[in-house]
Amino acid sequence: MGVARREYFYIGGACVVGAVGLFYAVKWIQRRIRNYRHPFEHVGVVSELYVYPVKSCRGRQVPWMQCGKRGGCNGEMKDRHFLIINAQTKHFVTARTHPRIVLIDCDVRDNILTLTTPENTAVKVDLEKVADEKKTVTAILHGDLKQTGLDCGEQIGEWLSKVLEVEQPLQLLYYKDGLYTERSCQRRSRWFFGLACTQDDEIAFVDLAPYMAFSNESLNELNSRYDENSEKIITTRHFRPSIVVDKCPAFDEDLWMELKIGDAEFDCYKPCARGVMATVDPSTGEKDPDVEPLQMLREYRLAPEGKMRTIYKQSPIFGVNMGLNKEGTIRVGDEVYARYKDEPF
Repeated sequence: MGVARREYFYIGGACVVGAVGLFYAVKWIQRRIRNYRHPFEHVGVVSELYVYPVKSCRGRQVPWMQCGKRGGCNGEMKDRHFLIINAQTKHFVTARTHPRIVLIDCDVRDNILTLTTPENTAVKVDLEKVADEKKTVTAILHGDLKQTGLDCGEQIGEWLSKVLEVEQPLQLLYYKDGLYTERSCQRRSRWFFGLACTQDDEIAFVDLAPYMAFSNESLNELNSRYDENSEKIITTRHFRPSIVVDKCPAFDEDLWMELKIGDAEFDCYKPCARGVMATVDPSTGEKDPDVEPLQMLREYRLAPEGKMRTIYKQSPIFGVNMGLNKEGTIRVGDEVYARYKDEPF
């Protein structure tokens, strides 16, 4: 009799768990259907566009951008298609550990990559030659995931070591389609209140997503929180966006589910967590001694309590990471349309 009761207990418990699971599954589906019934609404205009040819180097502000799966491009400048690595350990090198990298300007014309310092010291790389030589190097990026690129040669490696004033030898890698990679833009797990998406996108050397956007008012709101006597001015370049949207409320991006700009369509799938990169002054190449704007953002932009806070911890949210649903060209001045979610993040 005792055994039978236990069996009934287990069966009853399983039924309860199943019913609860079904209830939340139905609610989950209903919420996402509601989200996708929302029409696109006009939210603002594109005010700034940026392409960052070399990861962590100074971005190029551009008037237009061709949007592809691996990121934006303007002419021959493709977003994060070059990566600096430690030639000995093969670990990637960024402004997180070498903040002066943000001072190096980049340009790509006629298959020639040109890097220039503020002192006008320059170096050039013949990309056609690099592609012909096919000398591959496998780098180690976030999460110890590996990705292969083409070695751009000893000359630029030595130049980078000298400019960044480091003893260890450096290398510059060039991304080309078809090379080995363990990395991708994973949109399968969206934000906590978004619609599940089964798409993974190939990426070049970006950290996480091929696009990131925020509203200009979000930046203005942040700056308004500093004391009037403070000399701190946080600029767009502190946050290294692809797209800046004007004429919409501060942190409107928290509610974006999809964007339409020009011919392109974007999937806003994850809030952008901020770390030490935002503390690097793009005009001096130095980290802020007060750890700003990170400290200020932690006062009011931490993830909501619960599962999100457990994941994001003390990394505040500023901006939205995006994948691409439809390729197209976007321009400064283009109207921006968003499909909103019922809840932020």
